[in-house]
Amino acid sequence: RIIYCSGYITPLFLPAIANSLQGHYKQAWTYILSGHLLQVFIITPIYLLFPISEIWYVTGQMDPLARVFSDDFDRAFTVAWCFPSMHTSVAMASLLVAWKEENRLFKWMWCSYCILIIASTFLLPIHWVVDVIGGIILGYGAVVIANKIMLILEEYDYSAVIPKSKRDSRRERAGESYSAVQEEKSRKLS
Repeated sequence: RIIYCSGYITPLFLPAIANSLQGHYKQAWTYILSGHLLQVFIITPIYLLFPISEIWYVTGQMDPLARVFSDDFDRAFTVAWCFPSMHTSVAMASLLVAWKEENRLFKWMWCSYCILIIASTFLLPIHWVVDVIGGIILGYGAVVIANKIMLILEEYDYSAVIPKSKRDSRRERAGESYSAVQEEKSRKLS
């Protein structure tokens, strides 16, 4: 239950924060884009068009997550958003992005955690098999779209969002100084 409950936010934001702190902004944004930013827009119409209830609700079992509902309408409304499993889609997206991590220990730990999240959807009587399959497809699709967006954005000048010290150190490693770049920009403007 703990893995499932933490599997909605943690798979994306923890690695996004870790990558940001290391200066890997493209990887951090890929985590964020492939997760909630893109998936919410894709999944909301599906939830509204195909209101499929969770297994425990349909079979008359107790809620495995022990959620507290204010009334029957609240319960029916909350459990109707089952297909596709967004826990699975978020975990799948995070797994695919984590697979490209440079740090092997982090990559294997994070991929294992994402697999546990997907497995937990089967162990808890919440999602149907088709929900998990839909979540895997949605997660894969979100990563493909996020990667295409990141390719388009590679041409963008990130100087407004990357701290000056990071910009300077990147340019110095590339063999050009920050002041030389600024002089070139001012020459082009004149």
